[in-house]
Amino acid sequence: GFTPHWWDSEYNDELVVFDDESQVPIMLKNQNLKVPSFSSDKWRNAAAENLENLIKHIRAQPYAKNIIGYHLAAGSTAEWLQWNFAHGPASDFSVSQLKSYRKWLKEKYKSKRKLRKAWNNRKITFKTASIPSMEERATGDYFIFRDPMKSKHIIDYMEFHSWIVQDAIKYIAKVAKEACNYESLVGFFYGYTLHVRGQYQRVFDSFQEQGHFALSELLESPNVDFLSSPTQYEYREVGSGYSVFMSLQSSIRLHGKLWIDENDYRTHLLPITAGYGRTTNYQESTSAQLRQLSNELTHATGAWWFDQTGEYYNSERVIKLIERLNVIGEKSINFDRRSAAEIAVVVDEYSNLMMRNDKRLSIPLLYYQMLPLGKIGAPFDYILQDDLSLARPYKLYIFLNAFHVTEKQKTMISRLPERGAKALLWVYAPGYVNHKTLDVKSCFYLTGMQLATLEGESQLQVIINSKGSDYLPGVEKDMIYGVQEGGARNLVGPVFYGDDPSAEVLGLLYGHDLPGLITKNIAGVQVYYSAAPQISSAVLRGIATNAGVHIYNINDDVLYANNSFIALHTATAGQRSLNFPQKTSLYDVYRDIEIAQDVRQIIVDLPVRESFLYFRGTKYQWENN
Repeated sequence: GFTPHWWDSEYNDELVVFDDESQVPIMLKNQNLKVPSFSSDKWRNAAAENLENLIKHIRAQPYAKNIIGYHLAAGSTAEWLQWNFAHGPASDFSVSQLKSYRKWLKEKYKSKRKLRKAWNNRKITFKTASIPSMEERATGDYFIFRDPMKSKHIIDYMEFHSWIVQDAIKYIAKVAKEACNYESLVGFFYGYTLHVRGQYQRVFDSFQEQGHFALSELLESPNVDFLSSPTQYEYREVGSGYSVFMSLQSSIRLHGKLWIDENDYRTHLLPITAGYGRTTNYQESTSAQLRQLSNELTHATGAWWFDQTGEYYNSERVIKLIERLNVIGEKSINFDRRSAAEIAVVVDEYSNLMMRNDKRLSIPLLYYQMLPLGKIGAPFDYILQDDLSLARPYKLYIFLNAFHVTEKQKTMISRLPERGAKALLWVYAPGYVNHKTLDVKSCFYLTGMQLATLEGESQLQVIINSKGSDYLPGVEKDMIYGVQEGGARNLVGPVFYGDDPSAEVLGLLYGHDLPGLITKNIAGVQVYYSAAPQISSAVLRGIATNAGVHIYNINDDVLYANNSFIALHTATAGQRSLNFPQKTSLYDVYRDIEIAQDVRQIIVDLPVRESFLYFRGTKYQWENN
């Protein structure tokens, strides 16, 4: 992603420019390096020529038979991230970016008349359209939301901000596939749809700035074989943590692509200052690594260990641990690793652009929601809203951020009941942004439930009432869920609430005494609405139970499961009752212990902060397949 100084001098217009007119990314200040824009054709062509020569050289070497693919990198931290995405000032205000943006607008709108209508601006032309400033991107029209009537120019640019990254990836992917005669795999870091960076220190939202909201379009490329990212940096702690990907891995698989998980867990061999869930001893490292393998194995991904410093695995004991885990992972390929999930968690890329670049909603809505989802006690699949018709049927659909829903997507949603859906759960502001403006009435047209808004901001929380406790199995009266941290920096507006007299009220918005969790049966499907994000595992489990989803474990442990494996990571010590949809045998593949044969239920006594990976079969079946 870097260019020589002579190139920078000759092609200054092709280099990234930031909001403050600087050209050196904050993370490269010490080296004083400038960087090319993803939109630069001159950079793309030069990179393509060098890449083609490199691949041809590799293929002519004796070691070529050992090369199965190419993982190509560029951008911030080599992960195809827009520069300064997490630090500010924002990018990209280069001549190249502006030229490409205007070209993109012309291809999208075709005519000046359509552009002016969309932007509600009678004077705008393709020649005068500009890139919105950092301040504009951080400003909402109605609290957290951008109104398409007023800010379509910002929404369009933020869409382009991601589009140009995937466009560069597709260009490079095609060059690489042609250079290797389509005989090798080609992949990239991309698709960080769930990577919000879960801290509130900086209000400006790196989530939107990173340029990874064009996954749906990139997945259409025949030249991209795999995508990758590090495992989420949040929740890496042993016991309280949860191994989870940054992307919507189930949608990636639906499009015939492989997800390869980067395991860069910090082991006990690193200094205590390493952070990111650094383990304190060998036993904790074993538990974290086995949990990580369980996530990869039950989601049928690839995996690689990444030692950034040379010290992560610098002991014979840890190397032997990795060797053992790798043997288990490779052995698992012989078995059915298809998903056993009856829950789909649906995320929409475009809806994220309806929010101003402010992370106070995106953190609890997407990032902090991951841990409660992982503790439901049943597996689930993350899928793109665009992939609803491509995905197999599920019993429960959880729509986390369906603020904007296209007519095509609405048609997909309307067909979910006939495909076996028993329940739908909508969160915060479903359908609120229609193609023209912001309108709470649009929420009813999508969900079938009437909602209303309050003028103001609130730290959104719901307290369960007696009706909710009676209705949702395992949920106690007066239990509170919702945004638990962030304080004044996480006040969100507008405040939505249920305003439907035909719906049952299961919980109230804390501090407002208005319906915050409601439900209603619509044409045989139980529809739920939550005004607060960050819904607890207990509430999610209660909704799933009522929908007929099989619950394997009612304790708040992290659980992974597919057709051949089930895994647990314990938050507390004690007995668990594990339940199965049909008779099954269990074999602990790491500890080499047969746990049970042909059972529907088993009681196990488990220690705290430990991981357990069970093959759903016998030891004989495991060893002889």
